Amino acid sequence: MLRAAVIALALAGLVVLAAGVIDAVPLVYWGSSEEVATVAHGRATMRVAAALILVAAAASAALGRRSAAALLVLALALPAAFVVLAEGTAFGLFALLPGLAAGAFACWRLASA
Repeated sequence: MLRAAVIALALAGLVVLAAGVIDAVPLVYWGSSEEVATVAHGRATMRVAAALILVAAAASAALGRRSAAALLVLALALPAAFVVLAEGTAFGLFALLPGLAAGAFACWRLASA
């Protein structure tokens, strides 16, 4: 039952992360006030996703699934690093797909115990 809760928490974090990255990384950025507000909202959403994913990673490590915990941290770090370090580019969107794949694989590893 605890493992199912960790999986649900990880999946919720991945969904929130995807929504935050999509908002934080616009494909075309003109610098209008609406776009600035959307980017700020996306970054705040990514902070919530980071909290959810890190709690799920800590819980999966406590369950003895360290590989799943490492994959969850990787799923968070890939797009977040590009959003923060390559601001104003679409690299965060490119890194989102492998990050979500790593997160889905982590959930599969948790479920197949």
